[in-house]
Amino acid sequence: AVTALSVGEPAMAKTTKCWYGDADTQLTHTFCDVQRRVNANGHIVFDVDGLGTVVLWDDDTAEIIGDDGGYTDNLIFETTGRDHRLVNLDNDYNFIFRY
Repeated sequence: AVTALSVGEPAMAKTTKCWYGDADTQLTHTFCDVQRRVNANGHIVFDVDGLGTVVLWDDDTAEIIGDDGGYTDNLIFETTGRDHRLVNLDNDYNFIFRY
């Protein structure tokens, strides 16, 4: 089970650049609010406004607990500099956020 409790005071959300779309097309640019924290289990968690809570695992995978209550867990996670990319392995959909 994943817990969403944070340890200590959470950082303030900041508006940053985000991109989304299918891997074989030009990604759509938008802005989103992102907050980084560490949950009670010691995992890095990003709360992304409009997407949900992104939990990062040690094996470069991730899961999303959606704002709408949905759940996605077949994701790989890559970090390049300040950009964090989530790729859904079921449909090759990409979501990138900068933090």
